[in-house]
Amino acid sequence: MSLLVAPIRDPFRVPAPELQTAVRHAETLLKIEQFFAGVKLTPVETWEEEEAEFCSFLTTRVDAPCPEIEQAMDRVLSFLQMKKAASLVSDLVAYSQRFVDFQKAGVHLIPQEERLLKDELATLKERACGLEWSGKERALSQIGKLERALPTLASKPVCNPIRRFFTRLFASKQSAPAGALPVGIPNEGNSCFLASALQLILKNPVLEEALIEEWTEGGPSREFGEFLFNYREAQKSGQTTVSGIGKLRNALCRLSGSNEFATGQWDANEVFRTLIADEKSPLFKRLQEKGYLLTESVRRYYAPPEGALPRPGGDLVLDAELNRYYSENKSIRPAQLEVELTEADAGKPLGALIGAIWTTSLEGSEPACYQMQDLETHPCNPLFQKTAWSNPAPTQAMVSLKRWAYAGSGVKVNAPISVKEVEEIQIGDAKVSMKLIGFTLHSGSTNGGHWVSYSADNGAYFCNNDSRITRISREEFLARAQGASDLLFAK
Repeated sequence: MSLLVAPIRDPFRVPAPELQTAVRHAETLLKIEQFFAGVKLTPVETWEEEEAEFCSFLTTRVDAPCPEIEQAMDRVLSFLQMKKAASLVSDLVAYSQRFVDFQKAGVHLIPQEERLLKDELATLKERACGLEWSGKERALSQIGKLERALPTLASKPVCNPIRRFFTRLFASKQSAPAGALPVGIPNEGNSCFLASALQLILKNPVLEEALIEEWTEGGPSREFGEFLFNYREAQKSGQTTVSGIGKLRNALCRLSGSNEFATGQWDANEVFRTLIADEKSPLFKRLQEKGYLLTESVRRYYAPPEGALPRPGGDLVLDAELNRYYSENKSIRPAQLEVELTEADAGKPLGALIGAIWTTSLEGSEPACYQMQDLETHPCNPLFQKTAWSNPAPTQAMVSLKRWAYAGSGVKVNAPISVKEVEEIQIGDAKVSMKLIGFTLHSGSTNGGHWVSYSADNGAYFCNNDSRITRISREEFLARAQGASDLLFAK
């Protein structure tokens, strides 16, 4: 009897093609599930790129018809379309609401704002056309209505009566008699930081005038201009307070692109930063024309490697006076200095703190790479940084001391500094004598507290505590300045 022996299976034998395909399809289904889960977490803006990349991957993996893979991919693509459509609807609703708000407020857009709204609407239309979903026609219909209505918000090329009145207001004596009490600004719910910032703006005619122009021409910062105009009217009529500060929060939210300003207490300096942060804004351009914005030059000096010379005409330039190579960055910025403060700075003169920001040591910083004459890129060690402002000096300048939000979570730097009524402030190559005319002061911690401002006017000194305005002595004015956050100086 013959004995049949089953053949021994070769463990190293390549699987049958059908099994290979099944395994590849199983792996592909797993990849689809992972992609489906991951795409839910990533921003909508990246989906199109991810989708294209993933579909390219699938073409190399699927080598035979597979209903399961086709069904899974249909589910993923349907999900992507649905989420893209939901995102479009949300953005279109927000745009429409903003448009209605402008109509109700009677806002007339300046040309730059009108162009921005047109570009935004064109982007929404492009997104809608690229989708296939049941609500596509309704979305395109709404976009069409907005396109036809947009010209109604455009500024009219006629003389603005408010503008004429504003011109007369500034042509006459706009401020109260010397020594008269400032008008108080009632607190409308954690608005003391706003009141303090506004009292400083009222000491800065250039910034105040530019903001009122924003209001008369329907600019982005129009609410601030309207409030300042009402303040001056109240001052002329002898009122002791002026209301309406609460609605400035909405303006800050719009200008910053965030709802963070909607509630709570903020650093008074954030008001200034938000108002003039956008270099493309009409307010920024107004201030530049009025000389409140200066050109700032920042030079970073480097030591090239031994024996290496930077390429002529390259990014590194030789400073013949110092015999050092530097790279330079120039920018337009407001006449506002920012000085970081630590507890170790207690008692230091303000002039010394300002002087320290013009030359900063960079030793120990990460090397930067620059091309040399041998056309090779070499790391160069940073040595120090020099900062300079262009001349002529502005009529006013603000010094903002970073007492909190920069020192660490929950930490406020209370270090008092030595402030004189007249300070020598370095601007460009010259030191300019400037007089302290106002400052903001915060009491409390980063978790809470209260903002007040102090101002000087022709030998009279005031504490502006929301609606409560009190006259103080020169000695108290200078004593309080030692703990100030934002100090305003005038030539």
